[in-house]
Parts: sequence; structure tokens; C-alpha cells
Amino acid sequence: MRRTLSDVCARTFGGVNQLLRNRVFSALLLLSATVLIMSHFAMARNLLIVHFDGQVVMLETYETDVQTAFARSGIQISGLSPAHLPQTRFSGGVSSVTIDRSYTVTVKVGNNVATARANGETVGAVLTRLGIEYGIDDLVEPTSGVTTRPGMTISVVRVGTMTKEFSETLPFETRRVATNSLYRGRENVRQEGSEGEKRITYTVNLRDGIEISRERSGEEVVAEPQERIVEYGTRVPSLPAPSAAAQPFITVVSGGVVNTRQGWGPRFESRHRQGSGIICETGGTLVLSDGSVVEYVKAFDMMVTAYTSDGEPSNRVTAIGTQGRLGVAAVDRRVIPLRTNLLVIGANGRWSYGFARAENVGGAVRGYIIDVYFPTRAQVNAFGRRWATVYVLR
Repeated sequence: MRRTLSDVCARTFGGVNQLLRNRVFSALLLLSATVLIMSHFAMARNLLIVHFDGQVVMLETYETDVQTAFARSGIQISGLSPAHLPQTRFSGGVSSVTIDRSYTVTVKVGNNVATARANGETVGAVLTRLGIEYGIDDLVEPTSGVTTRPGMTISVVRVGTMTKEFSETLPFETRRVATNSLYRGRENVRQEGSEGEKRITYTVNLRDGIEISRERSGEEVVAEPQERIVEYGTRVPSLPAPSAAAQPFITVVSGGVVNTRQGWGPRFESRHRQGSGIICETGGTLVLSDGSVVEYVKAFDMMVTAYTSDGEPSNRVTAIGTQGRLGVAAVDRRVIPLRTNLLVIGANGRWSYGFARAENVGGAVRGYIIDVYFPTRAQVNAFGRRWATVYVLR
């Protein structure tokens, strides 16, 4: 077969064109793959480095925020929840995130209050880390083995004791001693009393230095009390023996009742026939001018008259069978019982009949009248009628 030049040229240039087209396609295909691969690697080169409780986790991700990257990676770390992850966004390249799981707790020691960070530790671990020491008797609330939680308040109460001493006064007693060296109604302090002292010890329980209770732990008598000794008289003054002689003049120095009546003498007005009655019902103690002391149970304001057996033999024997004599008085037995000891003192204090004894009665002696005996008619006439305070003696 004969080929012309034009055929040869056509075949030659056609092959060249086909070759050129194949090479261009291959180049375009390679370029597209290169771009695709480069863009794939460009998207996958987000490297997230996470620091967590001393651990380091490296995560390659297409995502640009921490929470989404962890959620889609399927990685789980014990004790880590999405709430602990920050809502932080990051761009291509290498990013570092630190996750802080700690929370705030309040620590109260006595009057001091502070806050601290905790991360799942126990109460005891937090106190140790803060350098807070506590003794075996101290109160820790919650207890040291309890795991902390957000917002927890940890309190440490210091428990202790202290000793206190107090003095207590011991009162003295009074002892009364009878003595015949004193008249009845009189007293004498033979020994003054003095108070004693007792020391009392208490154990005081403290909470944060504040007393919450106390217990009596001991006592000691430092000084014994000294009793007070009071002597009281038992001596009874003897009444003067009846005789024909006049009794000595006696006045009341202290303890008597006030009687201001002034009338007395033989010409005393007849309309004043008797006294006014009882002027003291409570009794008391009389100190007399001769130094004697007597007790009385009541006192009367009375009219005093006089009688005698001189020239009147019927008056020689009394109602109780005794002889009429100085110191005998006739009374109304409804007012003053017979055999009662009396003391007759003038109402104005200017005279006294003295001691007497109710042994007689009389037809004219009614009510608050007393009729006293004198040995002679002249004495009776001189005495007349007089006001007197009549003490009924014990």
C-alpha cells in the first residue's frame, strides 16, 4: 500500500494530540487529588490538648469548641462530666485547655471563717492541706472522713476544760448558854462569832473558749466558822420579905410603859374611882433602879387604895389564909388572880409601893382597883388614893 505524505502527517499529528490530551487530564486529576488531600488534612489538624487532674489528653478533631469535641470523640474520663468542660472555642492548630473540677467550701475555726477550694477530697484532707490541726476531743462537723461537696461548711470546734476556784462564806451559828449570874431578861455576848471560808473548785467545760457547763470537782474548808456564844440570865430577883417596915423606893429605869396620870394623895377627887384598865398586853422586861431585872406579862393602869389591920382585926387574915403585912394586895380576882406577884409603881414615877402579892380580896375592890396593905392607920391615911402602873410579873 502506498501512503501519501499527507496521510503520514495526519497520523503523526493525531497521535501527538491524543498524547497531549491524556497528559493534561492526568495533571488535572493529580492536582484535584492534591487539593482534596490537602484540604482534608487541613481540616483534621485541630489538635486539642486537655489538662485534667494531672493527666494530659490529646484530641484531634474537626470541631472548634471543647464541649462538642469531647462529645463527638467518645472519650470518657472517670469523674468528668460535661458540666466541668469550659465552653471555649478554638481554631486550627494546637489548642490547650485546663479543666478545673474544684469547688468552694467554707471553713470555720472558732471565730475565724475562710473559704478554700476542694476537688472531691475528704474533710480531713482539706483541713490537713490548709494546715489546720485538731485534737481528739475537738468537734469536726462534718466528720473528717466525709467527702466534700460544693458549698459545704466545715466547722472545727475547739473543746477544752479549765479549772476555776471560788470562795464561799460559811455562816457562824449562835449558841445560847443559860447563866445564873444574870437576871432573867438580860443577855451577855461571851464570844463574838466569825464567818468561815470554803474554797470550791469547778471544772469548766469550754467550746471555742466559751463556757457551756461546769462541774463541782472539789472543795476545801480554809477557815472554820467560830460560833457566837450568848449568855442569857436565869436569875429571878427575890421579892422582899414582908415586914412592917416600908419597902425601899423603886423606879423603872427602862422597859416600862408610859403612864402620865398625875393625881394622888388623900384628897384625890372621888369621881376617879378606878383605873382605865390594861395598857400593855404584850409584856416585856423591866430594868429597875436597884439593878434587878424582872419580866412582866401585862400592865394595868389602876387606882390604888390602902387598908390596914390596925384597929380592924378582921383584916389580919387574908383570903388565902396568910397574915396581913406590908406587900400584900387585895385584888378583884376576875382581873388579877390570887397569888399573882405584882410590882406597883406610881403613875408619875414619884412614888412606888414596890413588890406585892395578890393574897386578899375586898368588897370595894372591883375592876381596876388594887388595895395595898400598910401596918398603921396613919400610913393608910397618908397614902389616900393614887394612880399607879401595876405590872403583873412572870
